[in-house]
Amino acid sequence: MLRRELAYLGAAMMFLTRLPCARWARMHTEQMAPSLRYFPLVGLLIGVISAAAYKAALECRFSAPVGVLAAMGAAIVLTGAFHEDAFADWCDGFGAYTPEKRLEIMRDSRLGTFGVVGLFFLLAFKAALLASMPRSWVPWTLIVAPCVARWAVLATFYRSPYRAVPNSTVALFAGKVSGKELWIGTLLAATTGLIYGCVPIAGLLLGVGSASRLLAAYFVRQLGGLSGDCLGVIVALSELLTMIALSHVRPFILHFL
Repeated sequence: MLRRELAYLGAAMMFLTRLPCARWARMHTEQMAPSLRYFPLVGLLIGVISAAAYKAALECRFSAPVGVLAAMGAAIVLTGAFHEDAFADWCDGFGAYTPEKRLEIMRDSRLGTFGVVGLFFLLAFKAALLASMPRSWVPWTLIVAPCVARWAVLATFYRSPYRAVPNSTVALFAGKVSGKELWIGTLLAATTGLIYGCVPIAGLLLGVGSASRLLAAYFVRQLGGLSGDCLGVIVALSELLTMIALSHVRPFILHFL
C-alpha cells in the first residue's frame, strides 16, 4: 500500500513539476486520477521552496520586491512555467469566434500578442500583491496559495460532468475522481491552510472550489470540453484568487511566533 501511495505521489510530482522521481514512482496512465489526491501536497512543496527563496533573498539584504521575484522565479523553474504557458495560450485563443479556432490557436506553440500581454499582467498582479503585503505575511501566502490552487483541480473534477476535448490530458481525470481523492486532497489543503485559521481556510476553499467549477463550465461552453491548457488556467487563476484573499488576512500562526 505504501509503495502504491508513493507511486501516486510520484505521478503527481512528475505531472506538476520538473523534479526527478525514482523509476518505480514514474507516471503511468492508470495512476493519474488517484494521484490527484496528492496535488495539494505537491503545491505545498512548491510553496515551501518559493517561501525559502523569498527568505533567502531577504537574508542576503535584498529588498522585498526582489525577494518576491526570487520566489516567483523559483516556482516557475520548479513547474517549468506549465501553468503560465497555459494561461498565455488561453489569452491567445480568447479572441477567436469558434471553439475549433480557439483550440487550434491554443495548441499553437507560438505566443501571440494577447498571450504576452495576459501573461505580463498575471505575473505583475501576483508580484504587486506579494510586494504590497507586510513582509511577515508573504512566506505564508507563498506556502498556502500553490497548495490551494492545485486542490482546485481536484475540486473541478469531483463528480464533474465536464468532458475532455479530443487528445487531451484531461481524459486522464475526467469522470475518474472519487470521494477518497477529494477527502484526502481537501484534508491536505485544509491542514496547510490552518496557518490562517479554520474559518478563513474554509471560506477560501469554498470560494476557490466554486470559482474553479464555474471556470470549467465556461471553458466547456467556449471550447466544447476541457483541455490541458484549461487545467493550467484554473491553477493560475486559483492561485491569484487565493493571493488576493490572503492579502487581507493576517496569518493566524503569527500569533505564536
